[in-house]
Amino acid sequence: MRTTEHLVKLARQLSTTAERLPGAGLVQKEYEIIEDALLQSMHQRMKRAVSRSAESPVALPPPANSDNIDIAEGRVGLSPGQRLQSIMAEALEQTTEQALSDWAHRILDQLLPDEARLLSAFSSGDSYAVIGVSASRSITGPREILLSNISSVGKAAQVKARELLPSYIARLKTLGLIERRGPSNSLELDYQILESDTRVQQALNEAQAGNYSRIRTERGTIKLSATGNKLWQICTQHKSN
Repeated sequence: MRTTEHLVKLARQLSTTAERLPGAGLVQKEYEIIEDALLQSMHQRMKRAVSRSAESPVALPPPANSDNIDIAEGRVGLSPGQRLQSIMAEALEQTTEQALSDWAHRILDQLLPDEARLLSAFSSGDSYAVIGVSASRSITGPREILLSNISSVGKAAQVKARELLPSYIARLKTLGLIERRGPSNSLELDYQILESDTRVQQALNEAQAGNYSRIRTERGTIKLSATGNKLWQICTQHKSN
């Protein structure tokens, strides 16, 4: 007999296939009903498993509500199994809007003020010049990144700790909020200004002094990703409400 997890996976595969068939909207609604029932079964099974554990019982928090702080406080002292059970209980009650709101809050919890400035600059939809320095230790050796994320966006966003800009950009990339693309001819002047940056010149000089081969500057552009745009939409929508 298939486990509940296998049935959930199968239902999702069928849903993906059904999207290409006539009447996909109706099929999708039926799938969501089935998935909710399966998730409910998983939740009940976990609840029974936790109740049989040898751990001291701890009262579970109430069902999900709109106050994220209350929910987080309610999880203090829970075992890992009980916390997962609590999260699954929230998932069963949660709407799409609530799920997006929780995701946005989690991302915002990780942002520094300077990084928020950068997001605001990227929200215009503009692409910004970004360069780095790469080289290899031999003619046939692998290319190494010696410097990265030197960009013109720092000035546009009025970043306070400008020396931390490469780190800010790296973090925003890791969070999936911005993406790097190829160079743009329209940003030629910006590239030339960045290539005269002290850090870039220092990296080039150190590479030459270290007998690196194939030393070059790497040009590109960075802009808001689809995920970053979604976050910005959620935040501005809530701000206006």
